[in-house]
Formats: sequence, C-alpha cells, structure tokens
Amino acid sequence: MADASLTIEAAGRALRSGAVSAEALTLKCLDRIGTRSQALGAFITVLREEAIEQARLADRAMASGDDRGERSEEHTSEL
Repeated sequence: MADASLTIEAAGRALRSGAVSAEALTLKCLDRIGTRSQALGAFITVLREEAIEQARLADRAMASGDDRGERSEEHTSEL
C-alpha cells in the first residue's frame, strides 16, 4: 500500500475506506524510511515507536467516527 507513488489523497481514501489501517500504513512508511534513509539523508531523527502509537490512536479515533483528516472541498481548493 505505501509504495513510492502513493499520494496523500490516495492514502486518505484508503484509510477512510478501511482498505488499510493507519498503523499498517505507518509501518510501511517507516520500513521505507529505514531502507532509504541513508541514501536520501532526509531524516535526522525518526521516532518509530511514537509514530506507531499515534497511528494506533488514529485508528481508534477513526473507528469511533472521529475523522480528523477529512477536508471539505472549500479547504482543499485553497491548497
């Protein structure tokens, strides 16, 4: 799911549809960071455990109907 061509919009759709959990997506991203970090030099610090815990919290929030990432058309048109 977290391949190099995945956009944030596609990730959001996958999360909302239940095709992927925030934890699974986070783990995929962290794995990719781990394999590419040295070559890219893009990260000083990666807080792996904190990211996983935040993803678990996001999954629980989504399961209870709290979708903090959904944006209206009005907001996305400004980006």
